[in-house]
Amino acid sequence: MHTAAWLASWDEASNSVYFGRTLQIDHDNFEAIAVHWIPDPSFSASHIRADTSIMTLIECPGCSLNDPTLRHTKLLRRKDSSNFNCRSMMNLILSHHISEGPARVKNAVAHFAQQAHYFSSLLEYHFISLNIIPTHIQPAPLGLPIVPINPEYANDSNLVSHLSAIYRSRSIMNVLLPLSSFLHEGSSSSWIYYTDGAFSRTHNVLTPHNN
Repeated sequence: MHTAAWLASWDEASNSVYFGRTLQIDHDNFEAIAVHWIPDPSFSASHIRADTSIMTLIECPGCSLNDPTLRHTKLLRRKDSSNFNCRSMMNLILSHHISEGPARVKNAVAHFAQQAHYFSSLLEYHFISLNIIPTHIQPAPLGLPIVPINPEYANDSNLVSHLSAIYRSRSIMNVLLPLSSFLHEGSSSSWIYYTDGAFSRTHNVLTPHNN
């Protein structure tokens, strides 16, 4: 793992993924000092094109995750010697290394090819894998966070139970819940789905792939 590596972990206070870019990595203690990055509030998903990023992160201007006890040594500052506004310690065991993260950033802006819920799902599977590690080889019991169900649908026990019987990841469930709820409410209607992503079919013998 390079010094300037991208990590994703889970913030239980906000019940969401938080992202960090490492400044210093302590491999012996499985931890790293990282700059906190947050989704750009001015970036709209409706502006996504096929040739653009899906998620844009910016440096956090400062929040409760900042650890004031971390010293601003030369190695823990920007190249222009200015201080970062939000830094914290990240547990490498409980973090996902984003190997496909941007190698360079410009003007404190970073672009990613995946959405936040994608990394949330990866973290869940990572936590599941940690739970199956034999306890005798774990350094200490791990308090693994749990991704909450979207509160808008949390009271729909039938819908949640149905999806949880199919999907182990709550992140995936949260993405599917709005669609599942819509289909459930219109259960009297008939729906046709095409597995190749098409929206319709034309019964034309000259286009057998559409039949």
